[in-house]
Amino acid sequence: MTNKKFLLAILAIVLAFGMTVPSCSKGSKSSGGGSDSSKTGDSGTFTLTGIPSEYNGMYAFLEGATGSVDGYYYGFESVDTSTNTITLPRISNGKVSLPMWHRLLGYKRFSDDKTFEIRVNITDSSEIPPSGYSRKTYVGFKSVKFSKGSATKAWKDGEL
Repeated sequence: MTNKKFLLAILAIVLAFGMTVPSCSKGSKSSGGGSDSSKTGDSGTFTLTGIPSEYNGMYAFLEGATGSVDGYYYGFESVDTSTNTITLPRISNGKVSLPMWHRLLGYKRFSDDKTFEIRVNITDSSEIPPSGYSRKTYVGFKSVKFSKGSATKAWKDGEL
């Protein structure tokens, strides 16, 4: 097996394991601030501004990747690990702020300096159940520089 095939096989195993192992004890809800989901004020947020008014009142969900095995990032309000349901923040006045999370084996609040590609999905549902969700639209950004886990972009600067 070539090195590339081997790495892809390992990535598939890690992702499959990461999708089945909850990050917290049964029935817990991760939300709020710190890197261990219990502190406040030291984790990042992605803010999207200039969202078209037709999406006010809807909800946003961020997906991001660096291209490495441990490089999966998400933006959402909270996750209930007992039901594997993700709660999303509401878009208001053309703006939404998404608390940032790093995912490898469970969810951990993100507060690092890193640059990666992201996509912000817009949906009319306030939650994402394990069965998935219906996306209304999205906007993507090829390179977003996060400082201490936070970044801001304008809708008009993204790609549809």
